Amino acid sequence: MPNFDSSTSALKIPDSVVELGRKKYSLCLVGKFTGNAPKFGLIQAIVNKIWGKHGPIRFSSYKTDFFLFQFPNEASLSHALYGGSWHVGGVPLFLRLWDSKIQKMEFTASRLPVWIQLNQLPLEL
Repeated sequence: MPNFDSSTSALKIPDSVVELGRKKYSLCLVGKFTGNAPKFGLIQAIVNKIWGKHGPIRFSSYKTDFFLFQFPNEASLSHALYGGSWHVGGVPLFLRLWDSKIQKMEFTASRLPVWIQLNQLPLEL
C-alpha cells in the first residue's frame, strides 16, 4: 500500500507495486506509424492476423502518436519485433521494446528490414 510522507508531501509507492507494473508490460512493444495511423478496427484485425498465432494481441493508444501492443507470450513478441517490416493498412509501423525508464519515445532507424526481389539469380546463391 502506498505511504504518504507528510513532511515532504510525497507519496512512496512500494517496490512490489512497481515490480507488478513492470511485469505487466514486459511483453509489450511500443509502435509508431509513419504518417496517419489506420483506424483502430483495422489495426486490431491486421495485427491479430499477422501476430496473433499464440493468442490475441491487445493494443491501446500510448502517449501522443504511439500505440502499446501487448503480447500473450515471448514468441509472439519476438515475431513482431524481429520478423519483418510491418505495414498496417499500407502505413509502415515501427516497433521497439517497451521500457519503464523511457521518458521520451524515440525511434531511430538503426535497423530497417527491406524486402527486395532479385530475378534470374543462379540457384546456388
